[in-house]
Amino acid sequence: AHAYIFSAALPPAQAAAAKCAFDIIEREPERVQRAQSNGKLLREGLNSLGFDTLHSTTAIVPLMTRHEDRAMHMAALCQQHGYFVLPVIAPAVASELSRLRVTVTAAHSASDIEQALDIFKQTGKELGVI
Repeated sequence: AHAYIFSAALPPAQAAAAKCAFDIIEREPERVQRAQSNGKLLREGLNSLGFDTLHSTTAIVPLMTRHEDRAMHMAALCQQHGYFVLPVIAPAVASELSRLRVTVTAAHSASDIEQALDIFKQTGKELGVI
């Protein structure tokens, strides 16, 4: 992990955290199953509201806004309601592929996801995303 030998080396604390995460995954596979289940619940909810999630199959779900300003504004509105989502805009993606990156974890409950879906529905309609 010597940063002065390999400039892209992980700091020791990050390497230790990653190792610990793998240990937890091996000991508690139900966490992975819960994250997958929560991801499916979120994706299906977003799709039923009319959002495009690019056929995502993971717990990190793209919510397509297709416009940089919409992505930035929608992320800000969601954050004002207590939901932290990140906009992904140019140059990371082409302007017409702007989106929000929505992440759900094993720690989220079904009611957490339903509340988030309500916020996405409200902000998506307000900004013309859906």
